[in-house]
Amino acid sequence: MAFNSLRSVAVAVFLSFAGGACAHNGHGAPARHDPAAVRATIEGTLAQFSAAMKRADPGFIASMFTEDGEYVVASRKGFIAGRPAVEEHF
Repeated sequence: MAFNSLRSVAVAVFLSFAGGACAHNGHGAPARHDPAAVRATIEGTLAQFSAAMKRADPGFIASMFTEDGEYVVASRKGFIAGRPAVEEHF
């Protein structure tokens, strides 16, 4: 897999986990996050995804998505929607 494709996938996987990074503190103000912790989360997620790709484990890759998660395929228009479809894709 080309580096750019792997990087795109890693970003997509991170974004599927990053819902908490957009959370608010309940008082209308954005929650504050430690940039080092966010970076560590990105790197950890990328390492997990890369390891799953190396061992050809589509089930694990799909488990990184929510049930209704969507994956953007750079080589075609549209999304792959839902965990089962993501697993089938990989």
